[in-house]
Order: sequence, then C-alpha cells, then structure tokens
Amino acid sequence: MVKTPAEYQRDYRDRKRRAQEARQDATRSFLRQPFFKFFKDDPDASSFEMSLDVAGIYPHQFEDDRDPKSATGEIEKGGYDDYVDHAGSIGRAEIMVANLLDAASQLAGIVNRYKRKEIEREEGRLHELADQATPEVRRVILNELTKLNRIVGLLDRQVRRSLPQWKIKEDD
Repeated sequence: MVKTPAEYQRDYRDRKRRAQEARQDATRSFLRQPFFKFFKDDPDASSFEMSLDVAGIYPHQFEDDRDPKSATGEIEKGGYDDYVDHAGSIGRAEIMVANLLDAASQLAGIVNRYKRKEIEREEGRLHELADQATPEVRRVILNELTKLNRIVGLLDRQVRRSLPQWKIKEDD
C-alpha cells in the first residue's frame, strides 16, 4: 500500500525523534552531585535571581532534583519532545537557559518592531509638516528626519551576547 505524504512526514518525525533520544548529553555520566545543590552554593546564583527579579520575573527556585515540566502542563499534553534527555534539576536549568534565550529574542523583536512603527509614524508626521513649512523649519525637519534615519539604521543591527556553552551532545 502506498503511503500518503502525511504518513511519510510522520515516519520522518518519528525517526528524527528516536535519533534525538539516542543522543545523550556528553557530560551526563560525570554528573554526580545534583545541580540544585551546586546552584545553592554558587556565588552567581543570587545574580541570576536578581536579574530575573529586576525584569519582573519571579526567580525559579532550584530546591530539589525533580524533572522539568511546563508551568501550564500544555507542553506535556501536546506530546512535544522539549524534555527529551532533560532530567532532574540540571535538565530544568538547561531547558530554562534555552527558553530564556528564545523569549529574550522574541521580546527584542517585538520591541524593535514597535520602535520602527513609531518612527515611521513620526516620519510621516514630519513629511506632512515639511510640505507647508518655511525654509528654516524645513531644515530643522530635515535634521530630525536624518536623526530618525540613523536610528532606523541602528535598529537594523543584530546584537551578540557571549554565553558559556551549557549543552554538549555526544556527536558535537
């Protein structure tokens, strides 16, 4: 019997999931002390918690070695592979790092689009004013438009942040 494209796709995803599950964290066999105990004594733990607090996010507490789970439970219901090979408090920390980075990237994009939209609105307003302005006022408007153009150029840039490597797979 011939498979449908959906069946081929489902089989492909199953093979990919099984291959991902087979890959192990290269450091897992060396990890003896539970992460939550190490975290409690690490001098940077309070800096981590303070950074989240300043951002208005209740800091996660690493008080035990339970496995990662979503706050709403929806991830587990959906059958997603987000927690494959992530066990214990170290698994929670690894998941948190990846998702905080994703969240920061998404929020940065939203802020960027907001600022661009507001700049476009201001440019439109200035162009309307320039049509009816005196030569001196047009010069001021042109300077303002040049400044807005420079800001848009800065918003076109990407920001890089250096992070310590936190995940190493067997075949990396």
